[in-house]
Amino acid sequence: MLKVTTKVLILLLTSTSLLQAQTAADTRTPFRFGIHASPNLSFLSSNDGEVDGSLQAKFGFGLITEFNFADNYSFSTGVEYVFRGAKGSFQPNNYTLEDGSSYDGRVVAEFKSGMVQIPVMLKMRTRPFGYYTYFADFGGSLNVNTAGQVNLKPTPTPNTNTDTGGQKPVDVAFGGVMFSIGLGGEYDLGGQTALLLGIYYNRSLFDNISADGQRVLGNKGNTYRFDYVNLKVGVLF
Repeated sequence: MLKVTTKVLILLLTSTSLLQAQTAADTRTPFRFGIHASPNLSFLSSNDGEVDGSLQAKFGFGLITEFNFADNYSFSTGVEYVFRGAKGSFQPNNYTLEDGSSYDGRVVAEFKSGMVQIPVMLKMRTRPFGYYTYFADFGGSLNVNTAGQVNLKPTPTPNTNTDTGGQKPVDVAFGGVMFSIGLGGEYDLGGQTALLLGIYYNRSLFDNISADGQRVLGNKGNTYRFDYVNLKVGVLF
């Protein structure tokens, strides 16, 4: 009798555990949505040894969509708007000042662009450690330039600013593709809601200055890309 009772208890406990596991699996959502803000440091990446570039603080924001296809893996996409750009000192070709006179000195070019970006990422997560889960993101994004602006200023005469206006001698490229990799973590707030924090490195795979703009800047077959490092802070639901 004792053996029978023991077997029944074991069977009940096993059935209860399987039922709870099945219930947890059933309530796990196949996808999550979220929003994020992304301050970034944007810079000019070039193999032109004559270019002197500097960092610029920019900002971005967007929507996140994650499709979970395994316990610790998901496909992440969405849409985001990122302010990108760069600042560098160039030796231009046939540069003309506002008064019509020629100028053969170095010119500081400040590029400002607003990019609509569609990320395509593979997200790999660890198992939960208490309220924390850590992840790695790997992939890239498709980019379209929607608001390009270029300011040129001759370096020997700081008070002289050549406003390119509607005739831009240096154009930002229309679009491009970026490679991105990031590390971060999530803090569980209960249910499917979590706080998101990650740091990412983003590298352009194509030039962000148009071919005509490169000729103005004295390009000798070099590359000019707007790369950036960003901090992503968001909420997933």
